[in-house]
Amino acid sequence: MRRVKFGWKFYLMIITALAIAVRSIPSWIYSAWGTDFGIYYSITIEFLIKKNPFYEYPAVWGSSGYGSFPMLYLIILGAHFLTGLPPQQLLLKIPPIIGGLTIIPLYMITYEITKDRKISLIASALLAINPIHVYQTSMPYLLTVGHFFLLLSLYFFIKWIKERKYLGFLIASSIALLLSHHLSNYMYIISITGISLIGGLYNYIPKKTVKRAFVFIISFTIGTITYWILRVPGMKYFMSSPFHYALPWYGTATIGTILLLILYKIAITYNLNHSDKLWKKINSLKIINVFALSLGLSITVFLILALVGLHGYYIPPIAIFYSIPFMLTIGFIGVGFVKLKKHPESFYFVGSWLLSIIASLIVGLITWSSLEPWRHIEYMMEPLSIIGAIGIASILNSEFFHKISVRKRVSVYFEGFSYTPHKIFGENTLEISNPIPIGGAKVVGDPITYEEKYPIGKVFKTIFIFTITFIVLMSGISAFPFMNHVERSTQEGISPVIMSGIEWLNENGNRNYTVATNHMIGTILEAYGFPSSFEYDYEIWNATNWTDCIDELQGLNGTYPPIGYVLITKDMYENGVFGYNNSQNPLQPPVFMGKEGYEKFHREPFKLIYRNATADNSNWVEIYTVDWHYINNYLQSKKQAKSS
Repeated sequence: MRRVKFGWKFYLMIITALAIAVRSIPSWIYSAWGTDFGIYYSITIEFLIKKNPFYEYPAVWGSSGYGSFPMLYLIILGAHFLTGLPPQQLLLKIPPIIGGLTIIPLYMITYEITKDRKISLIASALLAINPIHVYQTSMPYLLTVGHFFLLLSLYFFIKWIKERKYLGFLIASSIALLLSHHLSNYMYIISITGISLIGGLYNYIPKKTVKRAFVFIISFTIGTITYWILRVPGMKYFMSSPFHYALPWYGTATIGTILLLILYKIAITYNLNHSDKLWKKINSLKIINVFALSLGLSITVFLILALVGLHGYYIPPIAIFYSIPFMLTIGFIGVGFVKLKKHPESFYFVGSWLLSIIASLIVGLITWSSLEPWRHIEYMMEPLSIIGAIGIASILNSEFFHKISVRKRVSVYFEGFSYTPHKIFGENTLEISNPIPIGGAKVVGDPITYEEKYPIGKVFKTIFIFTITFIVLMSGISAFPFMNHVERSTQEGISPVIMSGIEWLNENGNRNYTVATNHMIGTILEAYGFPSSFEYDYEIWNATNWTDCIDELQGLNGTYPPIGYVLITKDMYENGVFGYNNSQNPLQPPVFMGKEGYEKFHREPFKLIYRNATADNSNWVEIYTVDWHYINNYLQSKKQAKSS
């Protein structure tokens, strides 16, 4: 029977389908997915009404330019016209598909710099199931589209460095990225700057090519800053934050442009040579030792985050369990680092790409500004996937999977046998026909050590491939629990049960009153026209008596209309309420209400008007109305008692 062989296109298609399927899981489980879903939903509705990509669409919350980057909304609009499906459903289903498609440009980048289909497919598979990348690119956010066009633009930049004919593709994809997401655009600029700088210094990229690369980088950077200042609210504030607002935005822009000019001058003027001795020593390290060291370091980092924390950020111990597949992947990445020099293009392109992001991360740690350090990690996963693939391929190609050596130590001796001279050269040199007996035992020479090699590579290679497949599957399965515990302890999804409460309020609620709830639900309600006070609510959750939160109930002196409804879920009760002071501090811990804080809603002036739950009560939603007649009577009687 003839054996069917599948080509790389078939395997890439399977990996892409896996990437899309894993990222799409929340969109099939939840009615809404992502803390900021409501913000994007409200802008999508407005976008579908106006159909103008250059209209300034105000966000219901925040100042991150949610409505200033139209690419996501253009894609949703196009899908709406083609399918006729409602925008809420499209906003939930399309972004994870785009997120899964990011592995295709990564495959293209990997093959361009390695010319190895196997490494390219492994890199795509690692990114397909990387828990950090899966989690982030499953969201209906600008960054999902940003990641796709970032990788596509990087691919065309690398192609354009080699062949000028790709300039049109590079410009088109870079503009698409500019219209997609500001942080992804920033990562793109620093990445191509690092590639051009290091490539020029080590003469891997010709000096002439470095010159035109920097002309493109500086031109695109100036265009980016212009777009940001003219179109993105809050960008002036963002650009001032690295210097803690001591410099205005144009000061930061000027410093950035001057820095690019200095790096350009360095790249075309100086030449460096890497140390062959150093890389030979690194390359000679045993793969098993490198893997063990990388794995040990990753375990240490997770233990430190669980036991000590960083700037008040901790992870629960259970997160270490969910991170096991990810930590094993880090072991392969460590091997890839050691073997990276064997692939010269990968060494320069991927190395400089990764170093650029790490340099920015260090700046973020030093300044601790709007350039949030943890946001760099998701962008590091893309070059690290290529390095991890090189590590796995190096292990598969190692001698261990071809032959295994066994050392043996033996002593050679004679014991109890006879020797009969035989013909060596012509006639016998001794005329003896009978055997000569040799009695006793005599050791001949010193003990001998030798190696025997056994070809058992196929067995171990099969075991290793099954292990890698297991890690891939477990990484995909554990991606959402892992990130849920590492990033925050609250759920990011709106289940049908909770959505029923939102829909009930949408149909029956009075929009003149504010709804107190968490950030995720509050932004959806704001998309439906309800004001929500999640940014300011603290005492209403923490207090055990309603009189202790009267200022928040009344609207904090006109900050928002009086609170008329309180929407609570089981997750809010058990894991705290996220949203308080969120715009000022994204790492703000949740406000816990506790049993007494929750039970106050069972008494006046609160009245339960809606409740829905699953059969086993594992998930529920409750809506309380606020009796302002009761509150006003109380305040009036208190005022009269004071005056008398």
